[in-house]
Amino acid sequence: MLSYCLFWPFSVYPHGSGAYTALTKWWGFSRKGFAIVANEIRKMADKSKEAVDNIAKQLENFAKLTKTIDHISQNMKDDINNTYESIDELRKSYEHVARLAEELSKIT
Repeated sequence: MLSYCLFWPFSVYPHGSGAYTALTKWWGFSRKGFAIVANEIRKMADKSKEAVDNIAKQLENFAKLTKTIDHISQNMKDDINNTYESIDELRKSYEHVARLAEELSKIT
């Protein structure tokens, strides 16, 4: 029923009449106009696909970069912990040397 309502003049006027031509131009249903619109829609669809593909590639690169940053930060954390442990061992060694030096000074 809806299609009948939208296109009712086509069933009333013969295709060769001026009224039919006027109605097709008024509604934008001329063949050339429809082809142009369809071509523009196709171009927009192609551009949309390219944009979606580009976004997908960027997200993939972002995921790789995030994994790399995570790996680097984990290595940094391990290095910092190792440095902290080395400093703590150095502090303990220094305290031991200081005690030994104090004991030696008491002996002599």
